[in-house]
Amino acid sequence: MNIAWERVIKPGIKFAVMLVSWPFWRFPVLNTMKREYVAVNSDRNGPFAMLMRWSFDHQFYKSNVAQRAALQDQFMGGDTGVTWADHYSSEPFPPDQNARYGDLKWSDVYRFVEILKDFLSRENYLFLQIGSSSGREIGYFAGLFPGSTFLGTDLYEDVCEFAASRYQLDNLDFVPCQAVDIAELIRNSAHRNVIVFSSGSLSYVFPEHVDEMFRQLSTLENIDRLILCFHEMGLTRNRPPDQVAGSLNVGNFTYSHNYRHYAGMNHIGVDERTSLIYPFITEENKRRHKDTCHYFFLSE
Repeated sequence: MNIAWERVIKPGIKFAVMLVSWPFWRFPVLNTMKREYVAVNSDRNGPFAMLMRWSFDHQFYKSNVAQRAALQDQFMGGDTGVTWADHYSSEPFPPDQNARYGDLKWSDVYRFVEILKDFLSRENYLFLQIGSSSGREIGYFAGLFPGSTFLGTDLYEDVCEFAASRYQLDNLDFVPCQAVDIAELIRNSAHRNVIVFSSGSLSYVFPEHVDEMFRQLSTLENIDRLILCFHEMGLTRNRPPDQVAGSLNVGNFTYSHNYRHYAGMNHIGVDERTSLIYPFITEENKRRHKDTCHYFFLSE
């Protein structure tokens, strides 16, 4: 029965779904409906919604970079991006010291907060955040360290304008920029100490761009210190994400990247504090967050 399911029944179901859903993705007249079912903040549930999202993922991940970028703009940009940023801005950062995330203390999961504060307390940096969205994280650090320069980036100008309206500090600015172009921002600055930070946003960056981002960062000259600090989602379905030679498709526009792999391919050192974090220990949390962990990457 298992062989029949894998070789006949399952492929047949997938083909039928793709055949039925093809017009859904091809006809522009259905764009409004598409946004309701696959936008990153969609709350649609039920079998039809699940089938639509599954068929969309199939279309998305088999597309080339330009096609994926166009789909990403369609479903994540504009009002959707601002709505998502507004949602993030309603959550305090960091939460109080007793807050928990899954089965662990919040501070034991989001280790980057104290690590970055330690770096910033010792000298001034150009601090760039990839995908700063609402600006709450970079705004927090900018408020604590007025001697450093902070630059939040996002794919969409509307989102940058939203963040800038929330955080008006002399040492903080927001600019539209892709992750693949972060190195160019550094080259155009006069700073010699640089931190590149991401929390959850690199999961939305295409593998091709992650590889190119690392390659570009490895070629920077006239930099005394470059620190990369990423806190991202990792997919553990078949093996730990730091053992994958590249990236895995996750769904809903996202990827699980192996940052160790891309760093090694581009001759960038990896700090010993780089680790996988498993916040979901109890059986209930394991079920709700199946096959996921947190991937903390640090290079200095």
